[in-house]
Amino acid sequence: WANVVRGLADGGEVDLLVLHGESGAVGDTSVPDGEPVRRIVTAALPVPVRSGSGLLAWLRSGLPRRIAWRDWSAARAAFDRTVVDGYDLVWWSHLDTWVALGGRTDRPAVVDLDNLEDRWLAGRRALPRHGSRRDRVRSVVAARFDAIDAVRWRRLQTRAADATAATIVCTEADRAAIARPKVRIVPNGYARPATPVGHPERPVPARG
Repeated sequence: WANVVRGLADGGEVDLLVLHGESGAVGDTSVPDGEPVRRIVTAALPVPVRSGSGLLAWLRSGLPRRIAWRDWSAARAAFDRTVVDGYDLVWWSHLDTWVALGGRTDRPAVVDLDNLEDRWLAGRRALPRHGSRRDRVRSVVAARFDAIDAVRWRRLQTRAADATAATIVCTEADRAAIARPKVRIVPNGYARPATPVGHPERPVPARG
């Protein structure tokens, strides 16, 4: 994220709206020294609560559980206070936030997908099931829910790729999976430090 913020700051001033899973304070929200951010705004995004009524609401919503089960009210209020006239672009981290909040502004949007959620869920469904009979039954039920969510994530990924100025993925495989013209690749990376970090004086064992 530091690299993304620094890249965006090359084009103009940057504000951050940070959503967090705790209902209380998130600690110091001042801008760290040397970072090109004008201000940081925070809002609570409570962890999803699973219940029978939540299950029914999820089925009716047409949304993946991770979006349907969260309380977005504080996030919406903070977004409405923050994103007003004057912004040239909203850069959305994760598809969740664009789905839940993107309709609240007409500013050009970029959606940054660090994962393709449908592929991630497919990988989880492929894992072997272990444990007691009860655990295996739960795994089977969870896999059915994951299959429903995978279809919903895939639909939302395509919608974002069509509706926004650009959708960002990490790899060529992810771009090919979405197969839309406005999908762009920004590979994962890091800034190489000027000097070694850790304990470079320690020898590395022959076996690695």
